[in-house]
Amino acid sequence: MLVHQFTEHVLTNKEAIQPTENVEVALNFDGWGSSVDKMALYKKYVRDKPSQYGGFKIFYDKDEPVMTPEQVVKLDPSPAIVNYQ
Repeated sequence: MLVHQFTEHVLTNKEAIQPTENVEVALNFDGWGSSVDKMALYKKYVRDKPSQYGGFKIFYDKDEPVMTPEQVVKLDPSPAIVNYQ
């Protein structure tokens, strides 16, 4: 299950999101903008808030600059899912 978060308050009861026996959960940072801001928000919403897996979204027409695949996989932790729009 891919759970999208792009602002602080978009998810309520975030701690209640738990994987189950048949469902794996990825918390996906879904914001657009500067790569510096996106990396900081990934850290805030994904790395510093434990979840089963991390995810990261790239917007071809809204990110400035568009991060390269190499930059994305170097995030800590490296996202298990990268989606492009």
